[in-house]
Amino acid sequence: MDNRFSIIISRWAIAMALAATSNFGTLAIGQDVSFDFARLVEYRDVTPPERLKRAPHERLVEMKLPISVRFQGLTSGEIEHLDFEIDGTSAGIRVERFSPTTVLAADAIAVESITKTKRERSLGATLSGTIPVPVGPLSAEVGPSVSAGTSKTNENTEKVKRIPPKRPIVVSGTFAKGQGVFFKFKQSSQTTFEGVHVLEVTFAVPADWDGRGVRVACTARGNKPVLWMDKPAVFGHVDDAIEFYSGGKAKPRDEAAAPPVHQASFFWTATEGIKHAAENAIAEFPL
Repeated sequence: MDNRFSIIISRWAIAMALAATSNFGTLAIGQDVSFDFARLVEYRDVTPPERLKRAPHERLVEMKLPISVRFQGLTSGEIEHLDFEIDGTSAGIRVERFSPTTVLAADAIAVESITKTKRERSLGATLSGTIPVPVGPLSAEVGPSVSAGTSKTNENTEKVKRIPPKRPIVVSGTFAKGQGVFFKFKQSSQTTFEGVHVLEVTFAVPADWDGRGVRVACTARGNKPVLWMDKPAVFGHVDDAIEFYSGGKAKPRDEAAAPPVHQASFFWTATEGIKHAAENAIAEFPL
């Protein structure tokens, strides 16, 4: 009885360790990042009249997607960046423009100054020696001579101002041959990960586009200490499809009422991993 109980506890502890250190980015115990965004989003037709005349088969639609990020049970410094992707590959649409674009910032505000002093030395000269100079009935001979005691020093001061170095806090760009756009928010003392991040994208779509086929993925990445080293970890992930409806039209009630998906199905939370390991251990060694 005691041996079986010890084996169950040991297997349970091993399963906990494996769940916390999995290569698939399993969430750590007590640590979670949740993402929340609408699965039905309004868009506006922003096609200029001249473009519509030139290309009547295509139009520009603009959408705004607020994504709410919430941390639970995290210690400071573990999350390094948030990755967001909006992908229109399956719909065959193209990214025209997006916001926010790449943002650079510096923690320091003051301009760094360096003062340099330049010194110039000049030497005094006198005449003496062999040049005859008549002075009345007498003549004197003078020639050039150098006197170090009569030197002069001129000092010029230069001030060099350097702007504090900047680093990216937001990096964005396209992928999949311009059909998708990514946004990477990096850790900074001037910004916060938690809260709402508003992403804006303008797509070039076919005139008969029905508002479907756009995928949104959100991932929180960082490092988690494991024994004596830091190991890359995924603290939260969502990958789901969204649909669009034209501004001014009634929102489809059945689709708008669909419950949001907060966690991708192929990721286990720490609680699920522990429960699964305990059930397997009990099934293999029944009391």
